[in-house]
Amino acid sequence: MATLKELFVISPWLLVPVGILFILIVLRVPLVPALGLNLLLSAVVAMVVQGIDWASVIRFMSGGYTATAGNEAAAMLNKGGIIAFGNIIELILLASAWATVMQHIGVLELLLGKLANTKLLKGRICATGTLLAVLMSVLTCAIIPAVLVPSLWLKDQYTATGYRPEHLSRDLVEGSFAVAALVPWTNLNFIVLGTLGVGALQTTPYNIFSWLVVILGLLAGWRRQASRVQNI
Repeated sequence: MATLKELFVISPWLLVPVGILFILIVLRVPLVPALGLNLLLSAVVAMVVQGIDWASVIRFMSGGYTATAGNEAAAMLNKGGIIAFGNIIELILLASAWATVMQHIGVLELLLGKLANTKLLKGRICATGTLLAVLMSVLTCAIIPAVLVPSLWLKDQYTATGYRPEHLSRDLVEGSFAVAALVPWTNLNFIVLGTLGVGALQTTPYNIFSWLVVILGLLAGWRRQASRVQNI
């Protein structure tokens, strides 16, 4: 605390950008305008509260903050900035490009059809949705295609077997997000690696929540036959 007070002005006004961001979320303001407004507001608060100039704000945003003190607590703050995330952004863009190519050449649709018609998954639509979300997350390296591609293909099948769209959304989100935290090459883990410096290979054995979500989701979906939910 002494080091932080030496380097910064600790004030409740620093919470204003966070509060404004929550208000914009509640008002359903689109993502880009909300983040842009929050970025400008954060810069203004930094100049007013911390007493820095606009040139310093731009420097910190691009290259990250550099503490002047020489102790270990201050060294923990020497990070951030757009330039420091350059490699991570490149990996995310490559993962998104790979997912787009896989989708447009028809590979994903082919795999979806083959897997859904296997004997083990026949009549078990929920297990099919969870498993396809898992595989799509692994193959596409990105979360959004892992949700969107199977949803377009499975929507009519869920409806035909008596399930609501909410069931499909739950199965796909659970499968894709949980596995994305376990696979080292997904864009989610690229962000974690860039911010915390810890990769999925180090955290996967201890990520009990993700393992339970995937395993229990598959077991529950496999045990539930489509014929049992016609009246849901």
